[in-house]
Amino acid sequence: MTVATLRQHVTDEMLRLVAGLVLHNAAVAARLRLGVNDLQVLGLIQRAGRITPGELARQTGLSTGSVTGVTDRLVVAGYAIRDRDEHDRRKVYLAAEPDGLRRINAHYEHYGQHLAAVLAKRNRSELGIIGDFLADLNTVDTFIARPPHSNRNRSTRVRSRL
Repeated sequence: MTVATLRQHVTDEMLRLVAGLVLHNAAVAARLRLGVNDLQVLGLIQRAGRITPGELARQTGLSTGSVTGVTDRLVVAGYAIRDRDEHDRRKVYLAAEPDGLRRINAHYEHYGQHLAAVLAKRNRSELGIIGDFLADLNTVDTFIARPPHSNRNRSTRVRSRL
């Protein structure tokens, strides 16, 4: 295969993976009676361990009001907790609730097993390349959709319709 053909193959497979994950996440969210955005925000909270609502707004592009709405729903549903800073009571952190995560993780067990099997076939060098490739793709700026060039003068902040 030519380099151009290989690049196209990687692009096609990446788009196929993303589409599959989006559809799977939508199905999981529906089963859990969560919004898709709520489930994605919970994933960010989980990976951060502990995060402020302001940082969550920055990472998602959602307004602070939308982040409050999402986190209110996650807290009420038992998937997240609010934790005040012990030194500055005005500061609030969000964290994932362990029992809530267990309920969600059950829906991803099959995919996790498949991923582990695929990664087990790769050697150290290949895993390093794959990890670097994914890290390059996963910058915060790539997650927040930018408007098309024709909308350059419009606000780039994503408004939640939740």
